[in-house]
Amino acid sequence: MPPTNWPSGASAWRSSTRAPSRRWTWTRSSPPCRRRAGPSSPRRASNSAASPPRSPPRSRSRPSTTSTRRSSAWARRSARCRSAPPWRRPGCPPRTTSSRPSTRSSLPASDGSAGRVGSVGLIANPAAGRDIRRLVAHASVVSTNEKVRIVRRLLLALDAAGVEHVHYMPDTSHLATRAARDQGLRLRLEPLRGAFRGVASDTTLAARRMAEEGAACLVSLGGDGTNRAIALGTTAVPLIPLSTGTNNVFPGARESTIAGLAAAAIATGRVDADAIAPRSKLIEVGLPGGDEVALIDVAVLEGSIVGSRAIWDPALLREIVLTRADPAAVGLAAIGGAVTSIGPDDAAGLHVRIGGGEARRVRVPLAPGLVRTVSIGAVRRLDVAAIVPVTGPALLAFDGEREVVLAAGQSAQLRLTRAGPPVVDVDACLRAAREAGFLTE
Repeated sequence: MPPTNWPSGASAWRSSTRAPSRRWTWTRSSPPCRRRAGPSSPRRASNSAASPPRSPPRSRSRPSTTSTRRSSAWARRSARCRSAPPWRRPGCPPRTTSSRPSTRSSLPASDGSAGRVGSVGLIANPAAGRDIRRLVAHASVVSTNEKVRIVRRLLLALDAAGVEHVHYMPDTSHLATRAARDQGLRLRLEPLRGAFRGVASDTTLAARRMAEEGAACLVSLGGDGTNRAIALGTTAVPLIPLSTGTNNVFPGARESTIAGLAAAAIATGRVDADAIAPRSKLIEVGLPGGDEVALIDVAVLEGSIVGSRAIWDPALLREIVLTRADPAAVGLAAIGGAVTSIGPDDAAGLHVRIGGGEARRVRVPLAPGLVRTVSIGAVRRLDVAAIVPVTGPALLAFDGEREVVLAAGQSAQLRLTRAGPPVVDVDACLRAAREAGFLTE
């Protein structure tokens, strides 16, 4: 039996050296949680006669939100909600004040106008630079934060050079809105309207919409596959491709600030795009189910599984049609570059057959850090408008990504053309801008 002078109250067990009964229960009605005796506790029964009358129990309800005493977790959550941007914490109430002007709140509503001077289209692929070649090879990862910084430098250059209007493709990572936030931009940053679902066809739809809106120049962030999707949407608008992918041959590694100045010179009409943006080459692929295109290469492979799309096993290759051949490239263009060189301005392509009786073995970088030996058979130079037939069963890869399965009895036609998008020569563009006084205030 416990002594008759056992201390009473819900917190008496804290001051006692005796271990509490295992039959006690927990109360979760308010922070911090307290333990109280259960209905059948012997301690409560023994104290009922000897202990003095208890004072009325304290309220255990949660303190009011207006109370100055809040739990630390509640205060931390409130601080996070006050500091977090709305796109990161949709459950938090939107901020009503800011120490710096917000770009989002300062943007005027769209009036639906198009074709104005100073219009630039921005297509940034958030998935570029993240494919399986980070596992099977040693390619680096271009993070989302790095893409945001690239877009921010581009927008700041466009804004400083007098561009008034920028259309951008909505994406799942919100690259453009994050880049423009709190930068005090004067240009009008407007998302394209449409059903964008975070898939590859979004790029094609965005390019088509930007051409319809009258964009004077497009700037893309991605790899060969991203720009191939743009070419499916439009080949009528000058394009500045910036590389953020892997094995890129079509886009160049260019500082986005310089690309922004070149795009601004075109968009504001100070430089004639026709003089500094020659047409690129394109491989038109005629298929039973519809046409496709490729900007750099079309590979014919063994097998019938698309899988992870990227190509890193040369044993699967049968033949390749190339618009460029460069020994300094990474990917399939390096296979042709091990034999000859064909540049972007050459009116020719290359047809390479893999293997054969008189094959020669060459070392090529198929991916970053992945050098493989490839057996090259027949090599044939292609003129513009030349056609290469392909018969199934086969697997077709466009610009390094497996896309289409040809069944037995099906065929495809590969045709080399100069109907690709006009690619801006950034160096020539800025030289022309200098002569036109664009760089002088």
